[in-house]
Formats: sequence, structure tokens, C-alpha cells
Amino acid sequence: MKQYDFPFPNEEKGYSLFPSDLEQSDNILFHGTAIENFDAIVSDGFKSAKEIGKGTNPNFLLESVSYAKTSNQCLAYVCNNRDESNPKDGVVFVVKFDSLDVFGITNNFDDIHVNLPNIQPEIIGYCIVPKEYKFI
Repeated sequence: MKQYDFPFPNEEKGYSLFPSDLEQSDNILFHGTAIENFDAIVSDGFKSAKEIGKGTNPNFLLESVSYAKTSNQCLAYVCNNRDESNPKDGVVFVVKFDSLDVFGITNNFDDIHVNLPNIQPEIIGYCIVPKEYKFI
């Protein structure tokens, strides 16, 4: 798994975190989360908010794991869901699925939702989003 340097994305760069060959590949997707989830994801795989019992809205915990089709969606998510009173780094994973056309995956225009916990992508790499970075 490769660590990609944070490119300090801006409007000119399309707010992308990863090289264009990854950003434009059909089976490559992205998942953004808080840095404290990094080790658990690497060791145990991606789990739904309902499965782990926490999420950004405790009254509505998703039963699926979502992956964005562009890294800028995850960048916005990571930055917009920080605790501003105690901001921490975030992380965006870049992952590869063998196919998106399988039972258990809902393929939407901007993202996918994986509804079965046994469907796990290969983690290709990640990018740490510094707590100081502001997504504007």
C-alpha cells in the first residue's frame, strides 16, 4: 500500500488527491474517513457505520459502506466532518474493486454503496489530509 503525498489541492487541480490514471479508472474508488479509523480499516477492512456503531449522524447509521468515484468528494467529506473544536487529520483511501457489477453493490452516478460486508476492495494507497487544510 502506497502513501501519496498530500498535493494541497485547489480549484485549478480539481481538488484531486491522486494521479489522473487512478482518478479516471473505472474500478478505482475512494473512501474518506477520520485518521483514527486508519489502523482498523487496514487490519479488518471497511465496515459500515451501523456495523461499528458510530458515524457522523448517530440517529442514522448507514448499513452500507460508501465509496466515491472521485477523490475530491472524499476530501470534502473529510474536511466538512471534522470536529472544528479539536480538528484531526483525515485520510482518503484509494481502492480497487474487481467489478462494480456484482450483487451487493449499488452503483450510483457519483458513488457506490457496498451492502455486503464480505465485499472488500484492495487498498492501493492512501493520502493523509492535514487537519490544517481548509476545503473551500
